[in-house]
Amino acid sequence: MLANKHFVSALIIAPLLALIGYFATDYYLAERARAAESGQSYRLLALPNCRHASGQCTLKNGDLTLVIKGREDATGRMSLELRANISIDSAQLAIVADHGLAVVDDGTAVEVVTASVASSPQSMRLLDDGSWWLALLPAPPPRILRLVVRREGVFYYAETAMPFLRYETSFRRDFRSPDNNKG
Repeated sequence: MLANKHFVSALIIAPLLALIGYFATDYYLAERARAAESGQSYRLLALPNCRHASGQCTLKNGDLTLVIKGREDATGRMSLELRANISIDSAQLAIVADHGLAVVDDGTAVEVVTASVASSPQSMRLLDDGSWWLALLPAPPPRILRLVVRREGVFYYAETAMPFLRYETSFRRDFRSPDNNKG
């Protein structure tokens, strides 16, 4: 069977043609990156650390990267800190609080959500040159955060769950800052 030169050449050329076809299709059908247009709105992508108790949430779209961290002060109030890699003009957030009713069915706790109530948008307070923003959160930690930032007339928005406000690790130390790594 391997003595047939047509069969051997087909075994060599077929995988090469498949690879060339795969990459050519990707090149011609891929969505091209476009510059953001003033007055338009674009969705921010929530990275995986937003879904876990990681202590921070990273949102991205193109060159814009936002990092959101929750901090609890001495009085127990939670504040939300927003840091941007480039200066932004304004930042607003709204909190969505779920009002639910816990029902026990066959020994299993089931949460039935009766309504979602969104707060009115709250402007975040600017702390420096446009890349560091702060807002105070209501007493019970909210479940969903809606965020809108404006940069040079372009609006970026995101909605994400908020388990990232807590920082949990199976180790006995806090890896977020070098000061807390003792012990």
